[in-house]
Amino acid sequence: IELIVGAFTLSSAGAPSVVSPNPSLLALAFPAFTAHGVGQPTEVAIPSSTPPFSALLPHHLAQSSTTFEVLTACIWRFNAHFDCAVAATRRALNRNKGNDWPSASGAHRARYLHAIAAKVIERKDHLAKLESLDCGKPLDEAAWDMDDVAGCFEFYADLAEKLDGKQKAPVSLPMETFKSYVLKETIDVVGLITPWNYPLLMAAWKVAPALAAGCATILKPFELASVTCLELADICKEVGLPPGVLNILFMYNRLEINLVTEEQ
Repeated sequence: IELIVGAFTLSSAGAPSVVSPNPSLLALAFPAFTAHGVGQPTEVAIPSSTPPFSALLPHHLAQSSTTFEVLTACIWRFNAHFDCAVAATRRALNRNKGNDWPSASGAHRARYLHAIAAKVIERKDHLAKLESLDCGKPLDEAAWDMDDVAGCFEFYADLAEKLDGKQKAPVSLPMETFKSYVLKETIDVVGLITPWNYPLLMAAWKVAPALAAGCATILKPFELASVTCLELADICKEVGLPPGVLNILFMYNRLEINLVTEEQ
């Protein structure tokens, strides 16, 4: 059985073929919305020029005589949105001379990570259902994943708290005329790319340590299994994570290359 997220086609028989364009789907397939529930986009904006529908989807979609409710629309971000995300990370790192995030204490950042973990547990059933629908894994396994997601944020929250005690740790030298110590600093902006099979859990493995270290992030989840990453963005907004610290983009058009070649 092949579920094409956003293309509303569920098929268990017949040769694969390209799905014909659907105007209502096409209207949903462009930025931007935050998913608060299945099939409930809250904001939709259609760009002035849109590429052909067939150019946006992989050419191996299943075809069926049965139509199902759309789970969520695939979202494509173009280069302008990537540039906006990079600019947002810069503002986040420089806001208040860095004191709001990269230069803040580990304990300060840990409070956000603990809050995110608590919200994941609070929304566990909802997130597990979305994960199961989005990438096809059993619901019980998706629920276990949500426990691991929360545990991941808690783990790195603890490390962030311990980081404060390790800052400027002295290093013993044989010469008394020199003093040496270790200072751990953020590496600035990081690009994060995740696959489809553990969408939120693998995002947590990358997002949580980056936030704990004081980095600003651009996360690019797999575009056909990204609903729970949108939910993560909503959770981060709810707990008050500073704007620009976490940015999530969805794109077929070489976003991965942009992330690894961006000079900034």
